[in-house]
Amino acid sequence: MLTGGSVQRWRLWRVRPPLEGTVEQITSWLAVSTGMELDKGGAVHVLDAETWQKYHRRLQAEGGP
Repeated sequence: MLTGGSVQRWRLWRVRPPLEGTVEQITSWLAVSTGMELDKGGAVHVLDAETWQKYHRRLQAEGGP
């Protein structure tokens, strides 16, 4: 993706392909990968061990990343 600004600067960004999977798979993958989750208000929370393990088990049950 190419972007530009008002000071005649441009930047070429590497864009990854969209993630494939269900919302639950992607949510679990992100939580396991980062150790964090978003609450309904959009705030970031660091996962405790029990919650991380819950996401990890769910990700495995759903077929992994």
